[in-house]
Amino acid sequence: MATYEMIKRLMTTQKANGTLDTPSWQNKLDVFFMCDRINDEQYRELVGMLEA
Repeated sequence: MATYEMIKRLMTTQKANGTLDTPSWQNKLDVFFMCDRINDEQYRELVGMLEA
């Protein structure tokens, strides 16, 4: 399973459970993006999930 799919699944589950730690996830997403584990489009979508 690719990094993007794993991140999205974890974020969706945590959001549904009310345990999503937005600042922590923002830092993680920044690192994944900087290391080219996710692309620009994926990064924007995942950050959007944090804001919604």
